[in-house]
Amino acid sequence: MQELTIDKAKTALVVIDLQKGIVAQQTKPYLAQDVIANASKLVDTFRKNDMLVFLAHVVITKETMLKVLSDESFSSFSVPPVDWSEFVPEISLPQRILL
Repeated sequence: MQELTIDKAKTALVVIDLQKGIVAQQTKPYLAQDVIANASKLVDTFRKNDMLVFLAHVVITKETMLKVLSDESFSSFSVPPVDWSEFVPEISLPQRILL
């Protein structure tokens, strides 16, 4: 088996959908808490090694909500809770950086 080598200067971690509103929903095939725990370990390891971590931030509005065709039915748009788009605390940065 070949050993894995990671170039710290050319490797980044991209974390998607670990926001309070998303993880509060039923998740499949893994429980949200399991995904959060594993992502948190990765984020901590990357940060300790001075490697880039990007957190994808999604804010839902009536204008940006996708019109998804699905086997599941979705209720009409309603204003999400204030903290819906906040990252889960396990991966949050001490201060918010917006690009």
